Amino acid sequence: MKKVFGIWDGHDSGVAVVEGEKILYASNEERFSRQKLEVGFPYLSFEDAVACCGEPDEIVISTTDPSKVLTRIFPCLGKNYYLFRRHRIAPSRFDSAKSWFKSFATQLPPMAGCAALTRFIIRRRTGFEKISVRTIDHHEAHLRSAFFTSPFSSATVISLDGIGDACSGAVAVGTEGKMELITRISGRDSIALLYEEATRLLNLRELEDEGKVMALAAHADLGEDERSVLDEVIEISDLNGISVKVNRNAYRRLKECLWRRGPERFAAMVQRMTERAVIALVKAAVKMTGITNVAVAGGLFSNVRINRLLREKLFEDKLSDIWVFPNMGDGGLALGAALDEQISIQPFLGAEIDCDRAVAIARERGLNVRNTSLEKAAERIAKGESIGWVNGRMEYGPRALGARSILARPDDRTIRDRLNLAQKKRVFFQPFCPTLTHLEAERSLLNYDGRDERWMTSLYGTNAGGSKRLEGVIGPDGSCRPQILSKTPETLEEKVFLELVLEVEKKIGIGGVLNTSFNIHGDPIVRTESDAIDAFLRSGLSSLVIGGKIEIIRNDD
Repeated sequence: MKKVFGIWDGHDSGVAVVEGEKILYASNEERFSRQKLEVGFPYLSFEDAVACCGEPDEIVISTTDPSKVLTRIFPCLGKNYYLFRRHRIAPSRFDSAKSWFKSFATQLPPMAGCAALTRFIIRRRTGFEKISVRTIDHHEAHLRSAFFTSPFSSATVISLDGIGDACSGAVAVGTEGKMELITRISGRDSIALLYEEATRLLNLRELEDEGKVMALAAHADLGEDERSVLDEVIEISDLNGISVKVNRNAYRRLKECLWRRGPERFAAMVQRMTERAVIALVKAAVKMTGITNVAVAGGLFSNVRINRLLREKLFEDKLSDIWVFPNMGDGGLALGAALDEQISIQPFLGAEIDCDRAVAIARERGLNVRNTSLEKAAERIAKGESIGWVNGRMEYGPRALGARSILARPDDRTIRDRLNLAQKKRVFFQPFCPTLTHLEAERSLLNYDGRDERWMTSLYGTNAGGSKRLEGVIGPDGSCRPQILSKTPETLEEKVFLELVLEVEKKIGIGGVLNTSFNIHGDPIVRTESDAIDAFLRSGLSSLVIGGKIEIIRNDD
């Protein structure tokens, strides 16, 4: 069978390997370089993919607009922008000109020669000079990732992100394992770029801190007159297909809104504006296709408040269901590029932790190592400690799903605050997420319909009892983004994780834990044993549990 390597070499670059009906490998370069949302050709993850899976038979790469091709020819351009948007280099007098040029260049569609030049560059960078290299449209890769990994035989498929190949979105129809594009949305009318601009106006990092804007929005309760302040900024129409129009004064309107309203209310207004636009667009797409299952990808769907409203609107309108591709941002383009047919996706597709190697590294660093058990790990959590938890293969995508996690009790705000400020070193208003059993989800969540939530891609409200039981993992509006473990886990990682959560339930009476990514804020999630031990030493966690069997602690513990 043909082994297809998908490659993405832009923001949050990575590699995925597909052979027939199986995903062999998928990882993002940041986990290797240790630079969050790494940009540029994914040399390290490509090398690892070849070592794990063998040489490729074909390579597929996404996006051939002139802006992207220019950064392929001159990688320093992409790297410089990466450093600037992450606030690693100081602003300069040329930033306005650079911003204008970037906005202009990204709106240019692919031109003659762009695809051929891309194929030449990729052959040189991979070292496979004679291999077949295909290019694929940016949004087609997003659409493929959404539909081909979904559980649906037919679906309305939607991609929405900032901009790629001169478009900010696309809609397709997926039926019987095939997909047909039906419309594109202009890059000039990008909903996601407005959200990105709001992030910048709040002095946060574009393409990285949009989640902070969403979290900040929950700290303002808008009055009825405030809810419609930005309504005229985005107009969605379904009269002749799908029409998206962003007001030509949109960016000025955002600046005025922030000046008049302040950060929290501004964030809430931007969130409300975006929710309104996306819901209208999805409804228009469903109306156009007549298919009520919806599969989505693109960075805009990392906004779990939007995903919650879509799920509840689908339920309210008695439509079918929604699938959010778990690595929804550009980090998922590599896998989307590699897919040609529907396929089953599992959460754990990266490097596997080796207990013996972890023990050797810990002892080299003078740390104490001892045997442990799930019961003992649960006891630490029950006592109010925060522990590092590493088990099996690394998660695919941006969320910690029980293979590279920090775990704690879910019912204690003081633990949440300690984790945010002292251990994770994040802003205080960012909430954490819970991992729950089905029984706890039924007991604590609103509008829970019994589904598994393996990927943490949506939001739920909590009832009165749930708000107390999950006090450390909910936002000010009582909502949380849960991972809900299956009663019959499909992977060993989930099986062991469920057993740990059940041990915690025996001790505290709550079938859940606080589960956040194992990293210090601003760093990628840990990949290897060495990464995990480094993060453990920097974080002040009480212990690091490897594979549920080995515990690493400091000498003073």
